[in-house]
Amino acid sequence: GVGMQDERWTFLMRAPLDALQPARRMPSGYRLRVYDESMADTLRQAHNAAFLDHPDFTPFSEGLWRQTVNESRSFRPHLSFVVCPEHSDEIVAYVHTAEFEGDLIATGRRQVCVGKLGTLRGHRGKGLATALLGRALHAYREAGYDEASLSVDSANPTGALGVYRGLGFAVESRWTNYVMTVDA
Repeated sequence: GVGMQDERWTFLMRAPLDALQPARRMPSGYRLRVYDESMADTLRQAHNAAFLDHPDFTPFSEGLWRQTVNESRSFRPHLSFVVCPEHSDEIVAYVHTAEFEGDLIATGRRQVCVGKLGTLRGHRGKGLATALLGRALHAYREAGYDEASLSVDSANPTGALGVYRGLGFAVESRWTNYVMTVDA
């Protein structure tokens, strides 16, 4: 060594879509909506709020969000969903979906990527992510995809890894994040 130590890991997880469990019902008091363009900045703000307590998270500016999410060729808005309280348009949970066309060429399988998934702090622990992602997985299968993938940080403080495993995702590979402390 050069003084670097492994600190945490990023897991690439994959789930086949051919034998899904029935999707869990949305918890009482909440409704599921298909994403539409009018939600673009509200979704960005929800994502920034949902990930504020995550290690090393940098909030998205409007420009960066527009470039990497809304205007990205890989974005699949018709397969992206939000959860709102029953009588509100506030986004309290969401799943942003992407498809990378090169995956089909490389693997021969239609793969969909769960790009971003989050639940705002005051709404966690109610099963929103499980119900939301379960419904998204069914929509992916209905749209003709073979499998879904996502990446998750091992330091994720919300228990996301357990949610993903419970929905049929398994770790396919992992990346190690290293740190080195240097004197100023």
